[in-house]
Amino acid sequence: MIKVLYKEGRFIPVVVCDICGQQITEARNGAVANTWTEDIQEPGYVEILYAHKGACHDIAEARLSQKSQTIGWEELSHHLLYVVRNAGLTIENLEKLEHDYQEFLRWI
Repeated sequence: MIKVLYKEGRFIPVVVCDICGQQITEARNGAVANTWTEDIQEPGYVEILYAHKGACHDIAEARLSQKSQTIGWEELSHHLLYVVRNAGLTIENLEKLEHDYQEFLRWI
């Protein structure tokens, strides 16, 4: 899940593993497991779990398989890219934001 960590007087958005409760600090080491069914209606949402790759990912898929016969997953780095794009941000927007918020980002 996405949470906001309060640390050293700052509020920092982070991705937390839904299985072990620890922060996922490297997107390429994270996975997003999901359920879906053939009869999903549009528009429709599917359930997801954020997890570290490996044992946490295996547990996430096992939990979701109790709710659906079809389980999928994607790497956390890809998932976050899709979230950013679906929120209307482009690479150029992100570069400008990074430049404009440089002082704030040094604390993250």
